[in-house]
Amino acid sequence: MYNLFGRIYLFFFIFILSSCINKKNAVQDLIYTVNIDVSKVESLRYDDYFKKSTFIVLETLPESLIGEVSKLYMTDSFIIIFDKKQMAIMLFDIKGNFIRQIGKKGSAPDEYTFFNDIQFERETSLIYAHERYRNSIFTYNLDGELINKTPKIAIDFNSFCKTKFGYWVYSCFNTKNNPLGYNLMLLDEKLEKVKSSYFPQKKFVNVSDEPAFIQDELGIPYFFYPSSNIIYKLVEDNPIPWCRLDFGDKTMPYEKIVEIGSYEEYDRLVADKKFLGDISGFKVGNSIASFSFRETGFGIATKTYYCYFNFAQNKVKVIQNPFIEGMDYPVEAKVLSVLNKSFVYSISLNVCSDDSFFSLSDQLAKPISRESNPILVIADLKE
Repeated sequence: MYNLFGRIYLFFFIFILSSCINKKNAVQDLIYTVNIDVSKVESLRYDDYFKKSTFIVLETLPESLIGEVSKLYMTDSFIIIFDKKQMAIMLFDIKGNFIRQIGKKGSAPDEYTFFNDIQFERETSLIYAHERYRNSIFTYNLDGELINKTPKIAIDFNSFCKTKFGYWVYSCFNTKNNPLGYNLMLLDEKLEKVKSSYFPQKKFVNVSDEPAFIQDELGIPYFFYPSSNIIYKLVEDNPIPWCRLDFGDKTMPYEKIVEIGSYEEYDRLVADKKFLGDISGFKVGNSIASFSFRETGFGIATKTYYCYFNFAQNKVKVIQNPFIEGMDYPVEAKVLSVLNKSFVYSISLNVCSDDSFFSLSDQLAKPISRESNPILVIADLKE
């Protein structure tokens, strides 16, 4: 009888272990590897990806001037622009007419000094903004009304992503509340308690001021940070490795970077090596990921590259020209936002010729100059 029960126990143990292994392998199978070879630079031609495009001119007024499109959200009715350079949130209608700024800048209790990051929640039409100076989250509706403000948050962070499981934050600072220098933390819905922490670093070296979280067209969040070449998908309350950006023998030595104790060590590590990394502007949606990266060295001239990865077809396109070829105007290759079946770009007015301004003004029936607000390009993807 003992042997019978022992065999039954052993059978169930092996079955459970096998199930766990299969589950682990299933997760591992989700990881894409993007093999990037900068010796095979191609052109990003409009006709390769898109079937048509439309322009939206963002109205230029003294109160609506945009210095930088740091984040962009679009609905059927509104366009929300976060300009981190000016620390301003601006609301336009879908035709580009300026409606209002969200929040009032100042030192009064309900005013803000420094917005560091924002998130638009489509389900509730609410805007969450991180006030870095007070280390608090301000919540606004689209009428510009402040409807909530959290007490000061104990954990310092650079960017955030709100989900139903709490607030993911990109922390990265070695402080008394984060002595191990965790780059990723999940805080509770009140931003009071740390639920989990990931990716410790001996001492912060290459912090990113740009948002470390992005969402695809379905609202699924992803995370990336400077001391890694892995993009993580945030599944419920876990970061799952989703995509590895592999530059071969030019890949930065990330395992060493997280152990570095000073800026001098970092400089010595990358000096004259021409490693590839410094990933930024990562966007994903419609089976395509886009991002930029550059050579990272100390005391050397560096090159910037742009990459498109079709993970449905497992195809990589590396480009160095910062503009999309085959278009009438200089449209930047950097993706600003991903919509359901479109990518959002902008025309680079800084490099437009005088003839282009005349042509744009005539085509769009609006005066366009070098000082105008960005012109958005909504490029519809091919099926």
